[in-house]
Amino acid sequence: MNDTITKILLHWGLEKSEVKQIYHTAWQVGEQYVLKEYQNREMLERNLKTLRILDDMKIPVGKIVPTRDNRQYISSEDAFYFLAEKLPGKHIS
Repeated sequence: MNDTITKILLHWGLEKSEVKQIYHTAWQVGEQYVLKEYQNREMLERNLKTLRILDDMKIPVGKIVPTRDNRQYISSEDAFYFLAEKLPGKHIS
């Protein structure tokens, strides 16, 4: 899976960053970002829209980081990925 994630991170120029899996569909990239994976494109697009709305309302969310070619997400091997800024603090289960 690490090879796949490294290839995905090329789209953001972060392929040399340290990557740590934090959930079965999420990876921390360096100390600043979180890469999320979706199997369902509609769910991904709905969640991206929700993040933009919450950000516009000044509610703290991980801001979407566009790819080098200014896309909000990429697809690879039947999955979809987007990168967001990591919020301060720790994940709560």
